[in-house]
Amino acid sequence: MPFIHRLHYSLALGTVGSYIFGIIALLWTLDCFVGAYITFPPPSQKKRTPKEWLHRWKPSWLVRANKLFSFIFTFHRASGLWIWAMLFVFAWSSVGFNLREVYNPVMKAVFGDTGGHQIEDLDEPLKTPDLSWREAYTIGQNHLAELSKEQGFKVEWERDMRYYPNIGAYILVVNSSLDIGDKFPFTAVYMDGNTGELLRFHAPTGQNTGSTVATWLFRMHMADIKTLGLPYRIFVTLLGIVITFLSVSGVWIWLKKRRKKKPSRKNVKISNNQNGTLNGSDRKNKKPTVQTSGGEKVGAGEL
Repeated sequence: MPFIHRLHYSLALGTVGSYIFGIIALLWTLDCFVGAYITFPPPSQKKRTPKEWLHRWKPSWLVRANKLFSFIFTFHRASGLWIWAMLFVFAWSSVGFNLREVYNPVMKAVFGDTGGHQIEDLDEPLKTPDLSWREAYTIGQNHLAELSKEQGFKVEWERDMRYYPNIGAYILVVNSSLDIGDKFPFTAVYMDGNTGELLRFHAPTGQNTGSTVATWLFRMHMADIKTLGLPYRIFVTLLGIVITFLSVSGVWIWLKKRRKKKPSRKNVKISNNQNGTLNGSDRKNKKPTVQTSGGEKVGAGEL
């Protein structure tokens, strides 16, 4: 499973693979908007009401099954609209996982603080803090008890507590009523390794709009929603199958249309003369002709 996770996250190529996936996720996000736009009805010179515009857009949401190409094309278009919101959630959250250089500025510009601020590294790592692990753990529990009373949340279970020399702090992570998922809790208190002073409190939801939106994006991507449980995980599995179909059918439709645009060699025949041969000076003066499928002959330069 660790290898499957690395393959899914970064093609098992480390940082390089992570950036590759991040760029692909960014293109996928843009494609969500481009794909939706090309389903819109063509512009009309006549001024139309929103109701009339929606009526003209309605066929894009429907599937026609009279022919194979028609079925695949209309199902590709319609299913992309049916699940558009979830496609965007998975695309943009993928950017958040792999391309923070783009994700963080955009989220901050739209929603404000997303809870991404981290404590700055010390000039020199504090390898041996004054507080022991057990002392820091007790202090962390006290901090959480006070915060839960102040902010009205409940601590459900504790995940772990670790010491980070680079910031000289203990971090106690718990699952609380502020977490929307079960597998990966993110309610946490950051404590000074020497004094136990509360340096930072991170709440996955409720603290600000940015962090709440970010938490929902990532938990939905990882199918980790407490209130939805197994049904949502099944839905995400089916969604993955639909996304695979959209990818394959999109390439198939593009190839079919590309082949149709190519001129057919059967319909146009180029000949040097009626008999197909030229002799002597005729080869210098005679211009090649083109015989169309209708039997007419015209100079090649007239096409």
